[in-house]
Amino acid sequence: MRLALGLETALDLGIRQLEIHGDSNLVIKQTQGIWRTRDEKLKPYHAYLDLLIDRFDVLRYIHLPRAENHRASTDRVMREVHAGVCGPHMGGHMLARKIMRTGYFWLTMETDCCQFVQRYQECQMHGDLIHVPPSELHALASPWPFSVWGIDIIGKISPKSSSGHEYILVAIDYFTKWVEAASYARLIAVRVAKFIRSHIICRYGVPHELISDRGVHFKGEVDTLIQEYGIQHHRSSAYRP
Repeated sequence: MRLALGLETALDLGIRQLEIHGDSNLVIKQTQGIWRTRDEKLKPYHAYLDLLIDRFDVLRYIHLPRAENHRASTDRVMREVHAGVCGPHMGGHMLARKIMRTGYFWLTMETDCCQFVQRYQECQMHGDLIHVPPSELHALASPWPFSVWGIDIIGKISPKSSSGHEYILVAIDYFTKWVEAASYARLIAVRVAKFIRSHIICRYGVPHELISDRGVHFKGEVDTLIQEYGIQHHRSSAYRP
């Protein structure tokens, strides 16, 4: 199969004179037509090879003994160290260092190892997507826990609770999604300011930012408290009862 792929690539590049090097005398003899395969499954493959070979002007076959085929040896070493019994599928540079520690060395070892890892299918399937197109950066809603709180009122609730409470004041931390809540029979700005002081500031520290709507419950004493502690108050859309 590799021979057919190599011949196809050479033809696509417009090459018509080629040398074929191989360490298998059997494959070379069969490709030259001196020997014929007896395996019925391989006959269509050899027939396709004959069609490719006929398109070349000059083809030379050189038998390279296995002992002299250093490239095949390096491929086997890289494959065994990279993905063998104890192979952890390391990167190219680490693979080269590990091969050196096992006692092997050749001049192009580091380049060969990097190219081997780039071609290895499993590593490419599960590796990082290094060619993903860049996207715009997205600002964080809250840079750290309990720095930004959102506060709102739920109610009127019907029916009332046993203690006559029909409003719930809720505060949510934007980072951790932690919730603080308290119920009231009647909710005014003084009680909202007291809630912010006792449930947020005294428990989690002074927040950087507080987000609320434009209701009257978040004005007056709430504005005074926020100015006292230097908290940024951001109001959302207009209040609609």
